[in-house]
Amino acid sequence: MKSKDKQARSSGGAPARFWNGLEGRPLWQLALFVFLFGLSTRLLVTLVFFARWGWHTVSGIELWFYYGVAKGTFDLYSHWDPSWWILRALGVMFSGPALLYSVHLASSLHSSLNSALFGIFAARLHGKKTGLLAGILYSSMVLPMFNSTATVTHDIFAWPYFVLVLYGALMAVRGRSWERVLFPALIPVALFLGINVGPSILVALGAVAVVFLWEGVSALGGAVFKKKLLPFAVFTAVVAAGAVLLHYRVMPDFMEWIFDQALKTRGVDVRAQIRAGSGDLLATSFGDYWLRFNFLIFFLPFGIWLAVRKRDPFTIGLLAFGFLAALAADRGTRPLTFGFALMGAVVFTNWDNRFDFVFPAWMGLIIGVLGGRYSLEYAVFFPVAALLVFLFLRWPSFEKRPTGHWAAVLISLFWLAFGGAMGWITFQARGRGDRALLESVGSWWTVQLCVLVPLAVWLVHAFWRPLPSGREAKRMRGRLANLLFIAAVAAAGGLFSFPAGEIWKRIHLVVPPLAAAAAAIALWPVRFRPRRSFYWGPAAVFWVFAAVIPSMNHTPKSAEAEYHLYRRLGEIVPEDPEKIFVPWSNGFFVTAVSGVPSELSPEKIDFELPLVYWIPEERSARILRNRGIRYLTVSSKYFRVISFNPETGEYRYVFSPEIIHRPEHLGLDTIDKLRSATLFRLIYEPQNVKNYRLVHEEQSEPPRPEFYRVFEVLDQ
Repeated sequence: MKSKDKQARSSGGAPARFWNGLEGRPLWQLALFVFLFGLSTRLLVTLVFFARWGWHTVSGIELWFYYGVAKGTFDLYSHWDPSWWILRALGVMFSGPALLYSVHLASSLHSSLNSALFGIFAARLHGKKTGLLAGILYSSMVLPMFNSTATVTHDIFAWPYFVLVLYGALMAVRGRSWERVLFPALIPVALFLGINVGPSILVALGAVAVVFLWEGVSALGGAVFKKKLLPFAVFTAVVAAGAVLLHYRVMPDFMEWIFDQALKTRGVDVRAQIRAGSGDLLATSFGDYWLRFNFLIFFLPFGIWLAVRKRDPFTIGLLAFGFLAALAADRGTRPLTFGFALMGAVVFTNWDNRFDFVFPAWMGLIIGVLGGRYSLEYAVFFPVAALLVFLFLRWPSFEKRPTGHWAAVLISLFWLAFGGAMGWITFQARGRGDRALLESVGSWWTVQLCVLVPLAVWLVHAFWRPLPSGREAKRMRGRLANLLFIAAVAAAGGLFSFPAGEIWKRIHLVVPPLAAAAAAIALWPVRFRPRRSFYWGPAAVFWVFAAVIPSMNHTPKSAEAEYHLYRRLGEIVPEDPEKIFVPWSNGFFVTAVSGVPSELSPEKIDFELPLVYWIPEERSARILRNRGIRYLTVSSKYFRVISFNPETGEYRYVFSPEIIHRPEHLGLDTIDKLRSATLFRLIYEPQNVKNYRLVHEEQSEPPRPEFYRVFEVLDQ
């Protein structure tokens, strides 16, 4: 009876049985699990977003364009774009708010389907366990979540064809005889459909080129050559060097060509969007990788090593060409996400004991280098996620009483709660303008502390565990501990000549190597002892991460009051209305909802017209009427004076980059000069203007109490 209880405890229950029997299950069950996993997080995050900001808000302005495509207001650039078929079908079936929500739902469904397809590809490449983890990991990552919840990002319609290109290449080199003939036909078909969605498909084409290049090289070298590690390591280095060469020698000219093609074929002036501040068209900054790939960065070296050890050109190709795309434009991090997800899944299903002591050194270095670039909460959340994933992957047997393991888990959760509390305190203090509290907290709530705590958790996990039997193992640990103490004293002595502040600033260069040495000492006697892996633990971390991070950080790009303003505008204007002037980023929004054509949009950016906000109302009204513009919108979020000096007339303000120009750039540097500007008068003195008539106004509710107004431009 005891043996049965012991076996039941060690089996891990239903999740373990599901995982252990996964290889025998059909692929459709794996795909269905991934699909439902992704859809559940997306529906939850979207509902939370609506509850926070309003049921007609969006997190990305692109949704309004695709809502307009579904209505028939706008047209896509090619009817070979599969997203056109999907959206127009929705427009036939639905209208009004039902159509809006169907577009939201289509985005989440499509993104979940992308994750399922990617899971199938990874399963055929590395096995069903890796495929399942790859699918749910990709589904939970930052960009797939943010690009498909409360918004539509056009690239999500390209990813099925992106994966099919990879799948066709996989079957061409590893499939059975009939698969080698049939499935490669997917490549040209998927490329054709994908290129009609956008250029992101080129990253898959680059990865496939790496795969076929390796197949050609290994075919020349023979079967023995293909099995050796060194040739593929050299091949990986050559691919990396080639990517660097392409980045510096080819990509600048290639991007200019892409911009020209976008203007010629789609009428989109990408250069104007960059000038207007569209950040996702600029190269990805170093710190943005931290936000995009967070805890997976801690596993990157191990993922590359395992890709080399497994002779996996797909992972190498996706990472190389994904980074190449990201260095060209921030949107390139979207296809790079596939490389990170595949790399992470391979690491989690093939964790090597030899990685254990390397992990704290790499994690401490990354936290120190990247952790302070944005909110310090991320320097807590991301390492805790990595630690929990690792602890679930390396869980000791229940019979071994894993006290240290449980202690590491509990400390990690406490640190997570503490970091969240500190983030909330600093957020509230910043909102109140409480500088004293911010300075007090900032004196000790630092990135250095965020380096030290995860390393301490790691050492608790490493040292606080049952020793193997035998005196020799205990003696070995004692001797190595003495060596560690000597190394620590020597390191401290070598740094003693530096000021204490300098040592503290470089703590991520000093402590992580010592933590790695300490972990090696602690783990050495038991380093090759097998451990069980609870894969439901990483899956739970992925789900919570996908649900919590977007729910916390999703901010609206349009307001509920704006939607009602434009909807009301569509009811009161003539059937064939004249144009309206709104900031370029709202052009699709106002036209899709009201039916009134917008003078500006992301496809038509004019840097001269927004100057009318800052000139006297008589002149601004004349300019607008001469351009056939009958209506104008203003909002308190566009510009708000927060204080001014009555003696000097100088003032402080907040404004939205949507309106492009700042008043001081036009010489309006005092409040007396500012009072004559059209925007100031329409916001603060709408009852006194003579050349505009207020048509409708909407007020938004807290936490963003703003007003939105539409004015009619009167004839002079």
